[in-house]
This record gives sequence, C-alpha cells and structure tokens, in this order.
Amino acid sequence: MKANEIFLEERRRGIAELARAEGRVTVDDLSQRYAVSGATIRADLRALAEQGLLARTHGGAVLIERASRELSFDARRHQQPDAKQRIGRAAAALVCPGEAIVLDTSSTALELARALRDQRELTILTNSLAVVDELFEAPQIAVVLLGGMLRRGSRSLVGHDGLGPLRRYTIGHGFFGAHGLAPDAGLTDVSPAEAEVKRALVGACRSVVALLDATKLGQVGAAAFAPASQVDVLVTDAPAGHPGLAPFAASMRIVSV
Repeated sequence: MKANEIFLEERRRGIAELARAEGRVTVDDLSQRYAVSGATIRADLRALAEQGLLARTHGGAVLIERASRELSFDARRHQQPDAKQRIGRAAAALVCPGEAIVLDTSSTALELARALRDQRELTILTNSLAVVDELFEAPQIAVVLLGGMLRRGSRSLVGHDGLGPLRRYTIGHGFFGAHGLAPDAGLTDVSPAEAEVKRALVGACRSVVALLDATKLGQVGAAAFAPASQVDVLVTDAPAGHPGLAPFAASMRIVSV
C-alpha cells in the first residue's frame, strides 16, 4: 500500500473516531485538523457515509445511531400505532380540496391515507404500495403511483426512473415520515434508496410536512433527505415543551396531537 493510501485510511479512521467521541464533525474543523482541502474532507465523509459509519449533514456529518437498522413495513406499522393514527388524522386537516399531494412510504403516511379516504377532488402521488392498497376502494381520489424498483420489505418502489409524473403536477403538501429529525442532520432515513426518492419528492413540494412520533426526535439515520430548514410543518405526538422540539420551534410550525 502506498504512503498516501495509508494516510488516507488513517485520516478516515481518525475522522470516524472523532465523530464517535463528539457526535458530529464539520468540514472546516477537519480541514484545519488534517491540513487538507474541504473537497478532500467531503470525499472522506462520503466514503464513511457509504460504509454506514456517518450520516452526511450540511457542512459536515453526524454519528449514526448504532441501533439504526431498517425494519420491514409490517414491523414499523406496529410501532406507536396510536400516535401514528393521531398524527395521520391531524395531518389530514392540512390538506385542501382539489390539491395534489405527496405521501411517502412511511407507516405514518399510511395512517394519513386512511384519514383521507373520504376526501374528494384530491390527487395523491406516492411510491408506496401500501398507500395504493389503502386507497384502492376510494375511486374519488386520483392516485398516481410513482414507479421504480420494487422493495418488498418496505412495500415501495424506488429509483429515479419512475419520477417523471412529478413534473406534470403542481404539488402542494408533501407528507414524510423519517427515521429521525435532528438539528444538524435534518430528516433522515436508514435506507439510502428510500432517501434518494424522498429527496426528489421533497424538492417537488411547495410545503414539506414531517410526520413523526416523539421517539424520532433527535434520531439520525444513515441517509439525509431534507435539512431541518426545509421542513415547514412538524406533526407530532410530542407535547409542547418536549425538549426534542426546542431546536425546531423557531424554524417550523409544530402541530402537537
């Protein structure tokens, strides 16, 4: 192994150890610490993120929770079911008649779909097969399934190939679940494939609504898909005064259910 390759591995090992010790690292600090360019540090962070060691953030990276792992859709839907139902019903009140909206593949978005079944003059774009199933007997709702590669465990379709329909609609609200919401990392998922699609969906929406039960506040998954600054509304069962809400109180509307 060449000397520069050894230094690269030592630097990346050092970055990972620093993140474990401090919880987060920044490009500026690492660039000064190792006397290399910001572009070099960003390449290091990308490599560590691909290894599942860090989650990229704007200007740096944060440590991934070691317990972070992707659960099947069926497993997720049985976690905090009462909170998810309340969040779904509250989120439904944000939807306007005649609106085109996005629902992601989260189990909380499925609860929102259930709360919308009696709505009329509504268009829902989604890559969730569970949402499509839920709305199959609601013919008054136009459902647009965004295509891609099938992920059986999450009952979803992923990939950019099937996102063409997004360009044909003016989308108002987009509703997104997540593995977590943290000040530095923003909204994250444990699946890079799901996060890639969510990133595109977020970019197509005029208003981004996060649907998160209180256990998700402060958590960080492997792949970020929206900075906290891009979230317009947070619907959560966390009560007012919950410490996990404090970092977001000034930047987004918080609806507690």
